Amino acid sequence: MLVTLDNGTRIDIELQVHIQKAWLKRKVFYLAQMYTEGLKIGQDYERLQKCISISIVDFTLFEGEKYHWKYGLREEQGEGIIDLLEIHVIELNKELTGSGALEEWIKLFRADTMEELGMLKAQTANVGILDAIEVVRRMNLGKKLRWTYEARLKAKRDRKAEDDYVRDEGRAEGRAEGRIEGQMEGLVQGRAEGQEQLAQLIVRMSENGEAGQLERLSDAKFRNKMLQKYGLR
Repeated sequence: MLVTLDNGTRIDIELQVHIQKAWLKRKVFYLAQMYTEGLKIGQDYERLQKCISISIVDFTLFEGEKYHWKYGLREEQGEGIIDLLEIHVIELNKELTGSGALEEWIKLFRADTMEELGMLKAQTANVGILDAIEVVRRMNLGKKLRWTYEARLKAKRDRKAEDDYVRDEGRAEGRAEGRIEGQMEGLVQGRAEGQEQLAQLIVRMSENGEAGQLERLSDAKFRNKMLQKYGLR
């Protein structure tokens, strides 16, 4: 996966489970290629941007207890000559000795069960990791609960898309259509709130052992009864 930061730095992130022949030569080759590709024909060398290669591997590549290896261009005594090229290797199969952000990400990659994800979620305040945990948790939910989460997200997306449409249409039609725009926004809001309500209801019922009753929600009378029961209306 190739990403470009706001400052122009290019980062290539790669996750590998099996080691390949000439692994290091391959890594240097692609880093050099990424670096040279950043300069178009006729451009000055000053336009070259920093390039970083990050390899997350599930095997032992280097001897020693370290699990994060960082390489750059340095003089033989260790003094750096330029910081435009970096190679990072993170070995997932080694024992963790720290407790920083890197270690939390390694724990996330290592997690095999929902319980391990729950423990990590309780221990971290890293927004990126919390978002990643939520994505993984949603991917591992049962079919009905996964549909619930998707319905909730869909309601939010639909609300935004419809609001954007109404706003753009209102601008195009001018002030004469202002009252119609307001009415449409009211309808959009009501429909989106209804979808959000339904999604919350499905979650509540599933969490309280009433998943078998979800099919009855198509009945308006039963749906209203359950909304009142769970304080959603």
